[in-house]
Amino acid sequence: MYELVSNSEALTYLQLPATVDLTQLITNISARIETYTGRWFITRPVVDVLDSGGGGMLFLSRYPVQGTPTVTDLTANTQVTDFLTYSGSGMLYREGGWEAGRQRYRIEYQAGICADVATVPADVKQAALEWIKARYDRRDPAIRREQLGDYSYSADEPDGIPPGVKAALSLWCVPRGH
Repeated sequence: MYELVSNSEALTYLQLPATVDLTQLITNISARIETYTGRWFITRPVVDVLDSGGGGMLFLSRYPVQGTPTVTDLTANTQVTDFLTYSGSGMLYREGGWEAGRQRYRIEYQAGICADVATVPADVKQAALEWIKARYDRRDPAIRREQLGDYSYSADEPDGIPPGVKAALSLWCVPRGH
């Protein structure tokens, strides 16, 4: 549902017949890329229930925000509409501040960078395809190293991310703590 490449794109990249189904591998790699970067690439629905200390900002769990969030004050059981959305940073600003309270606000919104798999940035798509290829070519994950004559193979990535993929995704990583 939130795959970064389609099965047909992966089959073309790996030069495999159309009868091969890579869906599970694509789903796994897509999820790992989103975890590694800290970003959602494909837009999806989010529901946050947030505390407020009475300040002017509420910080959403995901961004960028697509559209206008729906905010409900759970204590007053009313919709809140007098706020500004800072889409790129996932912040909601309310002049005069948000009323204080634990789990006071329910915010429903859409978050992510791309509308669908067709709009995933080319470098992210390429990184996904390269990682899928690396995993497909190494079908036995128990094999870490092997050598036969002049041929040798090594899978030394401790986190399982090929170095080229890690480099391509580095620009998309959200700094930890944000």
